[in-house]
Amino acid sequence: MNINISIGYNRSNVLYNISLPLKEGDINNIIGANGTGKSTFYKTLIGEIPPLSGHVPLEVKQNIAIISDYISLPQELQVSDLLKFIDTDSLDYMKSNFKKLANIVFPLSSQKIKTLSTGQHRMLEIFVALSTKKSILILDEACNGLDYKNRDFFLKNIQDLARHNRVIIFHTSHNLEDVVDLGGHVYVLDKSSKSFCKYNEAMSIDSLSRFMKKQCRRSYEII
Repeated sequence: MNINISIGYNRSNVLYNISLPLKEGDINNIIGANGTGKSTFYKTLIGEIPPLSGHVPLEVKQNIAIISDYISLPQELQVSDLLKFIDTDSLDYMKSNFKKLANIVFPLSSQKIKTLSTGQHRMLEIFVALSTKKSILILDEACNGLDYKNRDFFLKNIQDLARHNRVIIFHTSHNLEDVVDLGGHVYVLDKSSKSFCKYNEAMSIDSLSRFMKKQCRRSYEII
């Protein structure tokens, strides 16, 4: 499955001719400075704004859930209360298909959401999202507010979801360490060329930082 679109507002293009293959289990890091079009890209994927050209497949728009640092679950609820909103078939689906995630969430049932660690809170959000049988996750600055222990816990479980459960991951972070540690594909949004630039070098903070500073010059693959 491929996405081939141009995106922006009111015919003012932000990104031209994006061509992005989507494969089960892929981790796609979408990074760039503020104002390069990350939010516009995600809003286009979920169908909030239409592409300027091309189209987003229905199977993409209907299967995306967003996890971010600005979306929060009701803090005074117990985890068990939240799980009651999920129908039995969906809970059975999670137990069967996401055993590791279920084994993280169900032991938390007696706790209030506000008492969870930030890492546990994020995994609960992902559990709720995946219980709707979505197969694509957008992680928009989802590591914000996580200490190193919870961050490592979160990133490891995201890697497991991609590797073992074939969930497609889109990940955005201003912290390049998050990107390097999560791994996967890296696409840098470049304001000057208004394109995605695929990063194909060794995965390191220094190398990725240098690549971004070069603003995806023609010596690099532009897709």
